[in-house]
Amino acid sequence: MFVGFFAVIGIVRLRFDGGLGVALGIVSGGSLALGILLGYWNVVDWRNLRVIRGSLGRGASAPRDGEVVAVEGFVRTKGDPMLSPFSRVPCAAYAYVVSYSRDSSSRGGRVRSVLAQGFHMVPTRIEGRARTVELRSFPSFEDALRENAPGTKWGEEARALVAALSGKARSAVERERQSGLLEVRHTSIEEVHEDYVMGDVGPSADALVIDEEVLPTGEAVTIVGTYDREKNCLTARRSRLGPNLFVYRGRAEEVLSRVGKESAGFAKATAVFLGLGGLLLGLALLPAAIISRLPLIGSKVVVSSGTAATVDPDADFRARIDGAVREEYAAGNHGRALELAIDEDAYSSLRWLMDQGISPETPIRARGDWHQLPLVEAARRGHLETARTLLEAGADPNAVEPPESPTSLGVGALAAALMNGNCPVAQLLRDYGAAVPEGLETNPCE
Repeated sequence: MFVGFFAVIGIVRLRFDGGLGVALGIVSGGSLALGILLGYWNVVDWRNLRVIRGSLGRGASAPRDGEVVAVEGFVRTKGDPMLSPFSRVPCAAYAYVVSYSRDSSSRGGRVRSVLAQGFHMVPTRIEGRARTVELRSFPSFEDALRENAPGTKWGEEARALVAALSGKARSAVERERQSGLLEVRHTSIEEVHEDYVMGDVGPSADALVIDEEVLPTGEAVTIVGTYDREKNCLTARRSRLGPNLFVYRGRAEEVLSRVGKESAGFAKATAVFLGLGGLLLGLALLPAAIISRLPLIGSKVVVSSGTAATVDPDADFRARIDGAVREEYAAGNHGRALELAIDEDAYSSLRWLMDQGISPETPIRARGDWHQLPLVEAARRGHLETARTLLEAGADPNAVEPPESPTSLGVGALAAALMNGNCPVAQLLRDYGAAVPEGLETNPCE
């Protein structure tokens, strides 16, 4: 799900430019992810409700061994019931997680850290009108049997629990804790008491988050699970879509009515999320020629019809150089403006300077006090388009560096290009009539 979410964002972002692409990608990926999750739990509830209806129609007839059935009745324990650690409800089973969230300096955002986790169950039976069965797996709970509370409500209770368990309960990483919970939910057991402690509460109990799930005694519930005829119990031994042993609060008729209405609402939300996410993803996969005609988003299409649009990765850099060149020229620093254009191969800016009347043979400062002709410097650096712009503006292809320069070696543009292996520039200069310099020992371009 996580990988698919970012894959959808990437696909949409490739088609639409800028913040619009990111926004549409997040909306599309998030909608599809939420739609899939809601759809999954809709299917789980729908199948469970189907089992409940079938079990109601069975009457008093005994189910087959290994059959998935629903049993309604009251929760009873063989001995005294437990008290859930936070709500203090008499119960046959409970699970809890104590955690806190903090700002992460390395990953950004907020990170959830688990401080303590536990799951407990005593020998339990469900006394119903048609039959009484035992529970032999740790159940999963519907939302009506869960409570999520901040530390402002249960923080002190959580602090006391962690303090009582410190040094007694074992520590474990996330995978070990989840493996232990999955094991008691998928195997046949009669009783389990498991706690883990991974850290201290710290100075502020109010920053905690507490999740508690409770199977209360003396209340009517409806449980869907696999029937074991030999032991007359419900287990989770048969693999199913969703939790293998699932408990709803209330009698079967109430569950059918309440959960059925909830599922209908979630089904509509699922359709909306999947429809929106699918629409945006499908829009991104359409030919660009179609998308470009749409209002608002058509101008943001990155990919042209059938092929990827050519994107200049240096466009922002060239725009900054162009601005700097024009600023120097406006300030009267014509030589500095020309130097910037030559150094950065900003031939469009150079062409603008030529249009302003700057001579293509205006000496520039190449290094320190070493003055150089623009064409010679462009040839030495291998700036092909800059050299072409200077030649088109009338630069002499056979001119050499200014003789008044104290470091002048009388090097011309062609010699500079050949000595530095800039063959395309050398060929351009020869096309404009530059003569091969005498005494050049090697010509790397032949």
